[in-house]
Amino acid sequence: MTQCIRRTFLAIALILQASLAAAGPWPERDSARIYIFGNSLITHLSDTQETTVPHWLGIMAKAEGRKLALDGRWGFPRNFLPPIDNWAFAEVDRAWYQDRPFATGKFDTIILNTENFIQYNLADVPYLGDNPDQATPLGATLKVFDWVEQNTDTLPRFFIYEGWEGLGDVSKVFPPPPEVMPQYHAHAQGSYAAWYDDYVAKLAASRPQMDIRLIPVGRIMSRLLSEEPLSQIPPEALYSDLSPHGRETTYLLAAMITYAAVFGARPPEGLELPDSIDTVFATAYEATADRIWDIMQTGAN
Repeated sequence: MTQCIRRTFLAIALILQASLAAAGPWPERDSARIYIFGNSLITHLSDTQETTVPHWLGIMAKAEGRKLALDGRWGFPRNFLPPIDNWAFAEVDRAWYQDRPFATGKFDTIILNTENFIQYNLADVPYLGDNPDQATPLGATLKVFDWVEQNTDTLPRFFIYEGWEGLGDVSKVFPPPPEVMPQYHAHAQGSYAAWYDDYVAKLAASRPQMDIRLIPVGRIMSRLLSEEPLSQIPPEALYSDLSPHGRETTYLLAAMITYAAVFGARPPEGLELPDSIDTVFATAYEATADRIWDIMQTGAN
C-alpha cells in the first residue's frame, strides 16, 4: 500500500511539475503584512530567535528597505482558529493584537504550515486517530481560509509553506548517519513534495476566487543540501532532533526561500551573518541566494 501511494504521489508530481513551473513570476513587492498559521518548522521556540523564519525575514527585509509586519500562532489546521497573536520578534513589527478585529491587521499575505507527518495519505483523506468529525487536511485548511475571507476587508493571497520532512523514516538515532541523508533528500523531493503539489492543487480548485500558492521550502532545501558545497554540512549542524527541529542555519535557509516568495526577489546581497550560522553555509550564502532565486523562477522540481 505504501509503495502504491508513493507511486501515485510521484505520478502527481510529474503531472503538476509543469503547472508549478508555469505558475508565473513571483510578483515583486516592497512591503508585506503577514499572518502565519504555523508550527515549529517556522517558529521553533529556543534560546534564540534565530531558530525562527520571521526573525530572518525581518533582517532580510530591513537589509533591502522593505517593510514587514507579521503576527502568527502555533498549531495545526484543525486548531488554528481563531487566530491569536501568539508570536513576537525583535526584528519584526507587529501587525495586529487579538483584542481587535482581525481585519484591522490589514493582512495581505496568509501563510499556513500543515503537519509534516501526515503525508502517508492524500490531503482529502481523513486524519488517522481521534477524528470523530472525519476531518481532512484539505477540509481543515479550507475552513481556515474561509474564515480569513469572511474576516478581512480585502482578500489576501494564501501561501502553503512546505515544511521539511521528518527524519524518523531514515534513522532511529540522532544525529542520523550521513549515509542516509541522500535517501532523505530524495524522498523530500519526490513523494513528499508530490503530496504538497496535490494538496495545493485541490485547495486552488476548491476556492478559485483565492490566490493559493506553494512556497516549496522543503524540496528546495533538500535539493540544495544535496549539492556541493552545502552537502558538506553535517546533519547535526542543521537539525536538533528527528522531528526535525532545525538549527539557526536551517531557519535562515527556509527564510531565504520564503523571502523570495513573499517579496518576489532574490534574498539580499551582502547580508551580514552571525557566527551561529554554519561556516560552509555562510561562505556559500551568495551562491545559495542565486540558486534559490533561479529555482524559484524556473520551477522547484
